Amino acid sequence: MGVLAVVIVLCVLAYFLNYSKKNAVKEEPHEEAIENNNEDLLSKSDSKEKRKGKSKEWQKFRTKIAGLKYHNAISVIHTLEIGNQLSLVREPKNAYDTNATKVMYKKYFLGYIPADDAGIVAKSLDAGEKLSAEIAKVYVSPYDNGDGPYMDVSIYVIRNAIE
Repeated sequence: MGVLAVVIVLCVLAYFLNYSKKNAVKEEPHEEAIENNNEDLLSKSDSKEKRKGKSKEWQKFRTKIAGLKYHNAISVIHTLEIGNQLSLVREPKNAYDTNATKVMYKKYFLGYIPADDAGIVAKSLDAGEKLSAEIAKVYVSPYDNGDGPYMDVSIYVIRNAIE
């Protein structure tokens, strides 16, 4: 009986470790930004004022996708990977935010650029600038609180060079 209990515990432990690896946070290494010596990379640690002051100079910054659980993200969250290309679609007639910008993965509406960053993105898109976005981090909680699992997706918004 004791041997059976040990075997069961080992099986459960092996399953848990394997499951944890599948649901681990996928994130681009921070060192890559340092290696690229990208001085224009604006992170969340930068203040809003600093970002606003750099609005004409920025090349790339990191933000999250807001509203993931309200749109199509749950359908594709497990297929998202770091580096996946996303598209940004302005929604100026949005009833809640005139700076609203949708984040799309293929035909799937994932969510919006958060309000704190929506202004700079909307201004650039409205001025006809070409912006791109790519996934920087994907996290899905293994737990479901009845409202769906917690999801967190960070992205880089990139101002494309004009050729």
